[in-house]
Amino acid sequence: MAKENKYKVTGEFEGKKINVDVMAYSKKQAKMKAGFKCGIGGRERMGKLIKSRNIKVRMVK
Repeated sequence: MAKENKYKVTGEFEGKKINVDVMAYSKKQAKMKAGFKCGIGGRERMGKLIKSRNIKVRMVK
């Protein structure tokens, strides 16, 4: 069974700075959770956030 890992999500999207630690199963899920925590919602905006190359995700131990 897979376990959640801790990810650090940083960057800037549509004028909002993102600097959040989240628990997720993948980098895409980490971006999505960080977006919700920072107040970015909606299907279209979240899709753009996940595809954005300005948002960096790295695993933290």
